[in-house]
Amino acid sequence: MGPSTAAPHPLSGEDGIPPPEAVRLPEPGRAALVVLGLDQDPGAVLPEPVAAELSAAVGPLRERAAARGLLVVHGVRHGPEAPEAGSATALALTLRVGEHLVDHLHPNAFLGSRLGRVLRAARRDQVVLCGLPAEHTVLLTAADAVMHGLTVFIASDAVADLTPERQAGALKWAARHGVGVLPGAQLLPAATKAPATDAPAPTQGDPAV
Repeated sequence: MGPSTAAPHPLSGEDGIPPPEAVRLPEPGRAALVVLGLDQDPGAVLPEPVAAELSAAVGPLRERAAARGLLVVHGVRHGPEAPEAGSATALALTLRVGEHLVDHLHPNAFLGSRLGRVLRAARRDQVVLCGLPAEHTVLLTAADAVMHGLTVFIASDAVADLTPERQAGALKWAARHGVGVLPGAQLLPAATKAPATDAPAPTQGDPAV
C-alpha cells in the first residue's frame, strides 16, 4: 500500500483549533464508541485506497474500545436513500456480545433513533465517533451530541469521505466547535496489562478472584 490518502488530523494553531495535547481523552467508564455508516461495504462508496484504510483503522479501534470497557454502538441508516441491509458486508452487522445496533432514519444518528436512550441507559456521556461519511453523518451526529451536552471525540484516521478535502473540512469544523479530534490510537490507546504479582494461587475452598 502506498502513502496514506486519509486527511491528517487538524494541526495545532490552524484556525483556532486546540493543540492535540490539550484534547481531553475519553474515560472508559463514561464513553461509547459509535461506529457510523459501516453497515455497507466502504468499497462501494469510497475509492479503494480510502476504503481499505478506513476498515484497517476502524477494526483496531473497535478492539481497543472493547478492551478498555467502552460501550460499542453501531449506527445503521435505514432512510430512503440507504442501501438494503441485506447487501451489507461490513463491520456493523457482525455484532459481538454486548454491542448495540441502532437504526436511524436521518444522517444525524440521534434524530428519531434510540441512540440517546442507549447511551443514557449505560450512563455514557462521552462518545467517540468513527465511520462515514465524515462531512455528513459523522459531523451532524457530532454536532447534535455537542448541543445536548455530551463530550464528543472523533477518531480522525477512522473517518472517511469522498474526497480528502471533505474529510479535512469536517474535522476542522468539529475541532473548532468543541469536539476532540485525534487519531484513534491516541484517543483509545491499547490497554496496558496489569503487572504480574507474586500472590499465591487460591487453594481449594478459597474464593476465586
